[in-house]
Amino acid sequence: MWGNSRLHHCLKLGPREAAWAESSRNWMGRRRDRCRLIQLPPGLIHPSPVEPNITDSAALATRLRVLIQPKARGRSAVHRLLAQVPKPITLIVPDLCVRAVIFRLDNVPTQPAEREALIRWRLGQEQLFPLVGAKVVSQPLSTNGKRATGPQTVLAVAIQETVLHQYEAVCETVGLAPMQVDVASFRLFNLWARVTRGAAENGAEDLLWLSLLDGGLTLFIVRAGELVFLRSKLQLPGARVSDESSHLEAGQADKVVAEIAASLLSCAETYPDLAAKRLILVSDGPEPGLARLISEEFGVEVEGLGVAQAESAGWDPANASVPRGVLPAIAGLLGAG
Repeated sequence: MWGNSRLHHCLKLGPREAAWAESSRNWMGRRRDRCRLIQLPPGLIHPSPVEPNITDSAALATRLRVLIQPKARGRSAVHRLLAQVPKPITLIVPDLCVRAVIFRLDNVPTQPAEREALIRWRLGQEQLFPLVGAKVVSQPLSTNGKRATGPQTVLAVAIQETVLHQYEAVCETVGLAPMQVDVASFRLFNLWARVTRGAAENGAEDLLWLSLLDGGLTLFIVRAGELVFLRSKLQLPGARVSDESSHLEAGQADKVVAEIAASLLSCAETYPDLAAKRLILVSDGPEPGLARLISEEFGVEVEGLGVAQAESAGWDPANASVPRGVLPAIAGLLGAG
């Protein structure tokens, strides 16, 4: 959401893993996409919108050098020289680093300064979040036709500058220059939208999007093809069986269902005709039990988002297999569409 250039390298950071995706061409001009994933020690990254996220920058930098820099053996002097030049990247951060809200504005000022002041004021009204020292970006979700003024639905995202600086600083330490910063669930949603955009039967449907990544829960509700509601929160402690397993505990699946029910109830106050028939599920690991429970409870078809959709969007993997945790980095590499 910060920056808009199409880049050829993407780093995704989270509390459990760091993922790297890159696109390059060989001497014949043939494109090759690669990705890598490393596990991170528990507690090294603790996503928060208000507190420092990285507990040991030097330790994280050591891990990232292993992730992003291939072995130098057999590389030419030119390659070694180029490795010293900061590499522009897209940086993907966890959902829990930011505060995001959707709200309706009766009229949006045409002047950028006035528009930003209004959005910051509304964001402050909607969220218990300190906006002093926060960077705020926004984008219209509906524009009252094509007009710049008039009623609009707006998505606003805020991140504390100190939090953003932590991530940018550790990247710079290992020779990376973040030119674009985005949030995991938003980038993945854009990837899914890019793949499905051409399907007329899916263009204006009601649907749910559930993301269970990095210890967080993010739910989007889409009505008639437009994002109208979002909820993002920390999963309860102990939501995962162990650090080595990404499966939800049995009781936590019920809590996820309860969060979906509460969100639908809240959304129905504004959109009583909402009738979602599908839910797109993105998670750290396969969740067949949760998918079945959601389907039974809400009468929706549950679909996963995976590498197949990334390939439809243009990912051409050189890897024999792609770990699930790399998908946000691939989404960052492919861009928003």
